[in-house]
Order: sequence, then C-alpha cells, then structure tokens
Amino acid sequence: MKRMVWLIPLLLCLHVAHAQEVPPKPDYTITWHHGVVINANQQIIRGEILFNQKEEILLVRKDGATTAFPAQQILFVQYYDDNLQLNREFTTLPDSKNPRRTLFYEVILKGDIVLLRRESEAYEPSRTHQGNEIITSFTPTLKHDYYVYDHQQVRFLTSFRRDVKPLVNHRWGDIEAFIEQQRLSVAEIEDQIDIIHFYNSISN
Repeated sequence: MKRMVWLIPLLLCLHVAHAQEVPPKPDYTITWHHGVVINANQQIIRGEILFNQKEEILLVRKDGATTAFPAQQILFVQYYDDNLQLNREFTTLPDSKNPRRTLFYEVILKGDIVLLRRESEAYEPSRTHQGNEIITSFTPTLKHDYYVYDHQQVRFLTSFRRDVKPLVNHRWGDIEAFIEQQRLSVAEIEDQIDIIHFYNSISN
C-alpha cells in the first residue's frame, strides 16, 4: 500500500482539517469447508478445511483434532464453497518472486495454460465531510491477483500482451478472430479468462 504524504502547509492554506482513521482489521467470517486434501506423501485426508494464506498454512479439522499443514506439505486441496455454490481447487507452487517459498494458489482454469489466483487484503478509501473536517476511512475488502502457469513457471499476470500472448502466439489468428467475434478486451481480466479458456480448448 502506498503511503500518503500530507503536506501541512497546503492544509493550512486550505483551512480544512483532515482526519484519517486507522484501517480496521478485516472482519471476514471464518468458514470451515468440508473437503479433500492430498499431502506431499500423496495421502488423502478428508475433513473440514480452513486456509490461513497470510502464513501459507492449511488447517484440517477431523475427529475433533486440528492439524496445521504448511504449503510445502500439500499437493492439492478441493472443497465445496457453500457461499459461491461451486467446487474450488487449490494447488501449491513456488512463489513467482521467491522460488524457494511455496504458496497456495487457487486453480481457475486448467489446460496448456493454467490460470491461478491468490486472495489478499485490500482497503478501499472513502471520504466524508463533517463540517470543515474531511474524514478518510478505509473499508477492508478482498482482492485477487492472477497468475499464469505454463507447467514450467508461474508468472504474475499484469499484462495480457506481455504475460499471455507469447504463450499463445502460434494460435494467434484463431484467438484474434475469437476476440473480435466475442467483442472481448485483453485489458479486462474477465475477458482474459475467456481467451485463455478458448486457447486451452483448441490446443488440446
């Protein structure tokens, strides 16, 4: 998060007082999900599952006992999300920035190109006026960072043309026709997902 630098002389000139609230801790509901875990020894474990992505730990609750597994001890996780009403799958791969560190990634698309994502905390600022005072508050929320994996390395997805296009260039004619037909934009993540899904469907 970028730090905001307040210029005191400017504030004095404007004669407006600013107050900034300390961002609260996210008040997310902790939900255990029934699911399946495959550990590094390829053992199948069934139980209730809870992620702690800050620490890269998976908690598994079974028969009244809770066990914590670091990411490097897990191969695969699947559970049904009652809130989203869909099955969610997770795998573990090296960190794109630090290959010696193992992280949990949610699998969004499978195929020649695997699309992954990770959740992280973010704060959305908002401002309200109270007399001559401007109150800046921050609402905790979740954001998703997306990654592409071509079965060799994980790439943080920041630009479609830089991170995805080189992987699909050999079918670019078909993809370009699909983009035009569906009126997609390579700048939108939802459209990027559709494009990668289309590529996987024609590359098999």
